[in-house]
Amino acid sequence: MFFISLPLSVKIGDTADCRINSAPAKVTYRDAMTLVIEPDDVRTIIHVSDDDELRHFTCGDAEADGGTAGITVISAATVMASDEPLSDERYWIAINGASCAMTALPMRQPLVTPTPKQLLGFPTLNEARKAQQVCLNAPIPEVKRFIQSLHADVMTGRIRVINPKHPQPPTSGQTAWTDSPEVHDVMQGIVKKL
Repeated sequence: MFFISLPLSVKIGDTADCRINSAPAKVTYRDAMTLVIEPDDVRTIIHVSDDDELRHFTCGDAEADGGTAGITVISAATVMASDEPLSDERYWIAINGASCAMTALPMRQPLVTPTPKQLLGFPTLNEARKAQQVCLNAPIPEVKRFIQSLHADVMTGRIRVINPKHPQPPTSGQTAWTDSPEVHDVMQGIVKKL
């Protein structure tokens, strides 16, 4: 977890000078869901609260493992060989601009093409369907309220959040899902050629 307080004058798109662990740093308020500790330490905003002078951010762990917000990407072979219970599988929605795709099969570590801005993982298919419908059909204020209502479940790990480091532009075509980094690399190569 990462906590930081910034002046209320810092708005989305602004970069602010600050100190992190007593060292000078810069933090960019990239969008409503993301802070970036410059130059490239992307953090998912889990909760924001304001007082009279400061905006207080609670963020997830660093994306030091290649852009998955502190979540280790594992292949299907690793999952099949594991003796761990599969309780961490989720039904995922991929949010990218006005687009919101969903996978009807549970996955632990989804890799999506095109790479979305954010992935939300729900414990049940019905919850994922509801979230997708809200994101696609509700007015923006209702979507924001819905996302904020997920805060407690995100904090407990019941709902998982992944913010890929390099999202791609939204498309009107199919969304491809995999849990294999090798397959994902092939799909990404195809997208780059288009």
